[in-house]
Amino acid sequence: MPPLHALSRRSCGTPPHGAGQARARATVRPDRAEGRGRRPPARPAVFLRALAAGALALTSPAALAFTVIQAPVSSYVGSTALVPMPGAVPEVSGLSEPGVLEVRFSSALVPRRVPESWSTWGSLPETETAAPEILWARRTGFLALSFSRPLAVWGFEIQPNAFLPFTITAQFFSGPVRVGEISREVSGLGGARLFAAEAGTGLPFTRVTVEAPAEFAIARLRFVPAAIIPEPSGWALLITGFGLAGAVLRARKAGQGARAAPA
Repeated sequence: MPPLHALSRRSCGTPPHGAGQARARATVRPDRAEGRGRRPPARPAVFLRALAAGALALTSPAALAFTVIQAPVSSYVGSTALVPMPGAVPEVSGLSEPGVLEVRFSSALVPRRVPESWSTWGSLPETETAAPEILWARRTGFLALSFSRPLAVWGFEIQPNAFLPFTITAQFFSGPVRVGEISREVSGLGGARLFAAEAGTGLPFTRVTVEAPAEFAIARLRFVPAAIIPEPSGWALLITGFGLAGAVLRARKAGQGARAAPA
């Protein structure tokens, strides 16, 4: 029989005090075996990456291109359709090309004709003609034009009512997204100018707003329908795209920082 002092807890098959707890901790927190003392950072979800990739595709240079058309050159006039004017009526709240396009105005416009009821307009190469039928935005310096279908090209000529130069700004929208702007100084004394643009493949025009410090008139409304009509989810994807892409990049940087941290 061994001496009494040799009968320890270990020799009797009982683990020393604290050994069971150490094994339990090792079972619950296997990441401590790596010598880090922390869990690896979570990877970005697959759907987040897919949404970011789709948003980046929509925000590519080709999709976001906004090309200003400076003057009514033959290529612009020949490739666009002219919205018919209403003729001799008191006022109009919109125009239409039956079965193709409807243009709705935020306020009623008054038809006039140069030079009978509107004294001057413009001349080549800045305008198509010196004597167009025009629509007068009376008692307002703001007008919103909304379209029944998305457009690849939209353009119009514009002139202030007063015989002075004013800065006029047109903003082009695709759904809720502002995709471009044209701002020019336009003279009311025979100085009408063209405000026209071509949209990118991913962001066709659905609405245009016009702002000026005085009354104005518009004429020669031209358009080209968009070949692809985006769904509302496409606009939502575009709006959230940059945020999602940023989230992916931040998650990657966080993961790199955790791996580089000392134990």
